[in-house]
Amino acid sequence: MVMERLEAAKRHHNNRSVRRQVAIETATKELNQANVFDPGSIVILSTEKTTKFEGDGSSYILSEDAAEILGFDVSQVRRLALRGDLDGIKIGKIWFINSEAVNNYQRKPVGRPPLERPS
Repeated sequence: MVMERLEAAKRHHNNRSVRRQVAIETATKELNQANVFDPGSIVILSTEKTTKFEGDGSSYILSEDAAEILGFDVSQVRRLALRGDLDGIKIGKIWFINSEAVNNYQRKPVGRPPLERPS
């Protein structure tokens, strides 16, 4: 039973790695075709958790990575970018979110503001 779970976890991790690699390759191709950055100026910095696309003084991460950093669902990050609350661009089917915008994003308070009590 334990061995089966370990094998399933390995398969899941390998599938995630393959999906991530395909997403990076597709994103790089889309960026090159859209001429977002000067040709040849794209630098891809990849860690285990995020992939950053840099060029022309700005850097973008995939919406999936932004969602993980912010603790949101991917669809919510894409909605925020669509509304203009997060600086992002859509190229083809892929959303790229400005990495500095993700770091500076402030969640809006939910619910009623606290009552001010007279002194």
